[in-house]
Amino acid sequence: MLPSKHGTFVKKSAEIKDVLVSAGFDETITSSFSISGTPDFLSGLSGVPVMNPLSQEQKELRESVLPALVQAVTYNLNQGNPDLRFFELGKVYQAEGLQNTRTFTEESRLGLVMTGEKKDLLTLKSLIFSLAKLFSVDNLEVLPADGQNGNFTECAFLVLPDGQKLAVFGVVPTAKCLLLAAEIYVDGFLNFSSAPVKFRDWPKVPAVIRDYSFLVPKLLSWAEIERKVCGLSELISRVTFFDLYQSPEYPAGFQSMAFSVCFQSPERTLTRLDVDVMQKDLIDELERMGLKLRTVNSIGDLPTNNNEAR
Repeated sequence: MLPSKHGTFVKKSAEIKDVLVSAGFDETITSSFSISGTPDFLSGLSGVPVMNPLSQEQKELRESVLPALVQAVTYNLNQGNPDLRFFELGKVYQAEGLQNTRTFTEESRLGLVMTGEKKDLLTLKSLIFSLAKLFSVDNLEVLPADGQNGNFTECAFLVLPDGQKLAVFGVVPTAKCLLLAAEIYVDGFLNFSSAPVKFRDWPKVPAVIRDYSFLVPKLLSWAEIERKVCGLSELISRVTFFDLYQSPEYPAGFQSMAFSVCFQSPERTLTRLDVDVMQKDLIDELERMGLKLRTVNSIGDLPTNNNEAR
């Protein structure tokens, strides 16, 4: 029997929380009522009105999880806690249509906020791509927004090729500091089925590993680079990130990123020529994405032809 949508949501929620806790985030649970004076982060609309509210503070249901998270960050900053990573997975409420014919929907949203010296957009974007992998979503594209959007002074959307928006992230100014925030539309991810489990036999021939170091635009995520490299050839079996370094000596907007690529055929030992051809394609593709090659290190010697490789 196939799992119900509710069962899938519960399972995926636990996986989402595991990933975020491993990344140093703390979970928060805030009220489902909107905070007075804080409209929706993107639309600028107020929340869904509640009939017969108990108080003025509980007269509307929220349309975004971010205002309450920003309030929690502000409170902690006032208490002298500068380095914060909070998340909340909760419900938001949307109203559509005219006053007399309005319809209401309930959605699941995931909010993320980061402050402190270790915050950066690359980390936040890579984290969102990692969460997307839990739902077998691997074709997201970054669509920068023009100008200011709602409470974001800088932001971008993560969209599918058909234009469906699945997340928004960017910079949000507060009285204390600039913080990074993201809101992920979890229900949109749930529409994707999990990828089937595939069995692969253990390789019987040795692999070839080469390390690469590139200057990478800061707005380009590791997930995008990994997806591009893995899609270049079936003989690329694994791509592993192992270093990120920033320096004032690098061109503005760039940082150094290092990773290893494992080349391996299930049938034969690869020659140096085999790997060199794939390496050229790899470098050409990454340079088209705006990366700049720094160094390449080869682990182990390779045969130069098929006769030596047998």
